[in-house]
Amino acid sequence: MVTPDDRYVVVDWSDAALGNPFVDLATYLTRTKNRDLRRRLLDAYVAAWDGAVDRAGLETAAAIAMTVGCLYQVQTYQALDAALDEPDRAIFTGSDAGWAKRALDFLEQGLDAGLSER
Repeated sequence: MVTPDDRYVVVDWSDAALGNPFVDLATYLTRTKNRDLRRRLLDAYVAAWDGAVDRAGLETAAAIAMTVGCLYQVQTYQALDAALDEPDRAIFTGSDAGWAKRALDFLEQGLDAGLSER
C-alpha cells in the first residue's frame, strides 16, 4: 500500500485471523532471545489487560498462550504449505516442525524456552 506521504508499506496477511490476542504472544516473544526483555514485554502485555481479568488469571493465560500460540503457527504453516506452489513453498519448508518444537519447549521450559542460558 502507499501511505499519504508516498511511502510504500508491505502488509503480510498470510496468517491473519480473529482469535484470542494472547495467542499472538508466541510469535511476538520468540523474536527476542534476551530473557529480561522478554519478561518486560510480557509484563507490559499483561498489564494492558489489568482490570479485565485478575492478574493471576492473566499470567496463567499468558503462560498457556505461549504453547497454544506455537501450535497455532504449526497449523498456519501447514495450511500455507498446502496452498503454495513451488518455489514459494520452499520458503516455508520446515516451519511447521520448528513451531512444533517451540511448543514443546515452552511447555517444558516456560518463558525461558529458546534462550541460550537459563
